[in-house]
Amino acid sequence: MVEENDNNVCLRIPFSSSEHASIAYEVLNVDRELRGSGVHREISKDGINLVVVIPVADLPAG
Repeated sequence: MVEENDNNVCLRIPFSSSEHASIAYEVLNVDRELRGSGVHREISKDGINLVVVIPVADLPAG
């Protein structure tokens, strides 16, 4: 599910279990943001959902 408002895009990715969501969280959270990419993200886990929030200002135009 994608939620969007004036400030953020929020991706909620459901998994079959909270354990699977935790594994995905741990794998993605290891990666550091690339310097100069200009995109920042916040990753969290909410039950069986992996939640990724990206500020709209950081998204490339187009």
